[in-house]
Order: sequence, then C-alpha cells, then structure tokens
Amino acid sequence: MDYSKAFDTVRHSTLLEELARLDIPDAIYNWIVNYFDERKHITSFEGATSSSCVINASVVQGSALGPAGFIIMASDLHPANKMNKLLKYADDMYLLVAGNNSNTIQIELDRIAGWADENNLRLNPKKTSEMVIRRRGSKAAPPLPTAGIERVTSMKILGVTLQDNLSMAAHISEVVSSCSSSLYALRVLRNHGLPPASLHEVSRASTMARLMYASPAWWGFASDGDRDRIEAFVRKTKRFGYLPPTAPSAAELSDRADTNLFKAVRTDSSHVLHDLLPPTTSHKHFLRPRAHNFVLPEKDDRNFINRMLFKLVC
Repeated sequence: MDYSKAFDTVRHSTLLEELARLDIPDAIYNWIVNYFDERKHITSFEGATSSSCVINASVVQGSALGPAGFIIMASDLHPANKMNKLLKYADDMYLLVAGNNSNTIQIELDRIAGWADENNLRLNPKKTSEMVIRRRGSKAAPPLPTAGIERVTSMKILGVTLQDNLSMAAHISEVVSSCSSSLYALRVLRNHGLPPASLHEVSRASTMARLMYASPAWWGFASDGDRDRIEAFVRKTKRFGYLPPTAPSAAELSDRADTNLFKAVRTDSSHVLHDLLPPTTSHKHFLRPRAHNFVLPEKDDRNFINRMLFKLVC
C-alpha cells in the first residue's frame, strides 16, 4: 500500500502528540517541537518565487527526521485481526493475510483507510496492489480479487522483486542487467587512469553492493541456475579487471552477509528480526558445546532465520 504525498501531508500536531507518548528526553522532544515550529514554504516556478507561508504539515522528505517521523506517526496503526500482519517501513506498508483469513482483507483495508483519513493521509490506489502467494502444486482456489486493487504476479518490496511463486528469477535478472550496465562506467573510470586498487574499491561499493543487496532475504530462494548467473557475473567482473582475482565469490559474499546479520539478530534484542528467533532450551547433561541453544524448527533451507539455525549446528 502506498500513500499519496505521504511525507508532505503529515500534520505536525499529530506527530508531536505521538512523540509525547514516547520515552525520550525532554530536550530531544523540545528540539523537535522547535524544528517544526513556524516552518515556512515557498514555491519557485518559471522564474517566479512566491512569498513564504507558514505550514502545519510535512516532515521534510529527504531529511533524516522525515522517515523516522512518519514511522512514529504510524506506530498506532495495528491490524484489526490479530492473525494478520501489518509491516511498515516509512511510507511503505504491507498487509499479510493468510488464505484462510481472506475474508478479513476488506475489514483491514477499511481500517487503514479510516486511519489515513484521520491523519490527513490518502491511500494511492494506483500504487496499491495485491499478490497471492501459493504453495507449489497447491490445488486450492485463490481468494477472489479485492475490489479496486490490481492483482499482480510480482511485487518489489524494499528493492527486492518477489514473485507469487517465490522464485527469485525476476529479481536476479533485474540486478544482473543493472550491474552489467554499470560495467561501462567502470571501464570509463579505468580509461581515465583510475588506479586498479581504487577501481576495485569502486566496483565493490557500487556494482557488487547492488548485485548482493539484501542477499539474506533472497539467496535461499534462488535456484541453482539463478545462483550460477550471479557467479558468472562475478567471474566476468574479475576477468575484466574490475575486481581482483582473489575477490570472494557471490556464495562467499552471501555467507558473510548471513553470518553478520544473524550475529546482529542474536545479540541485539531490539533488532527487528529478533522476535523471529525460536525459544531457547537448556540441557542438564554435558555434551560438546553447541553453536546455539535455540529450539530447531522444521527444516527449511530458504528462509534466513531457519537456514542459519541449521547451518550453525551442522
């Protein structure tokens, strides 16, 4: 779900009311109050500039406070049905509803629309869509489409293209194509005399970062063929000299990202993924030390948390 001009329509009074409920130092709260007090706006068009006008809405998109301010304002929006999940990231919102609970979708949408109306926001139907994810080989009929919302077979979620069959083929095709285009820029930099060490650093910070972006989320769902395409691109980048021959493979980069993320999830109780960890167990008998004491769920090599729990005990 997407809101029209979300950052521009957040009322300052509503945001400050939500901030007042948080346990933050008075000095920080007063600083934010001062930041929004008497904010003004001017418009420049075709060489003409308007006079300044005091505004009582907008959290200044592009500022450090903008996304955080919208998140705080949306913190009081919860699903109508406790079995549904409402995932929020700044002004992007995703509603997860199980197939046997599809009769609650319209209730949830009405609740969200009502909340948006109360908070000076408006859902953008052109950027709101639904996708039905089904188990492979499932013969159950999909739920009827929701009125007024387009049903799609793929959806980009925070930069990762997710398909309704949980295939990563579309995402990998997109990132490989995008990264292939960046090789031209790397060639230009080399032709202009950029030293190899600097060229390698630029390649790692741009091309490789784009290629492996959010790999813990999608690597487990990628097929062997999709992973081979990623590895082939890495080998080509090395062959062209944009990476050193000793640069890690895509699998090694993915493994490193998995390890770092899982360490952060385990050690930080406030991490957004920490609540997804299973409960721990203790043993009275003395055996060799375990990598972790989490109860092992049903094995699934695709999902990040599950994959890492089994990887550490193998």
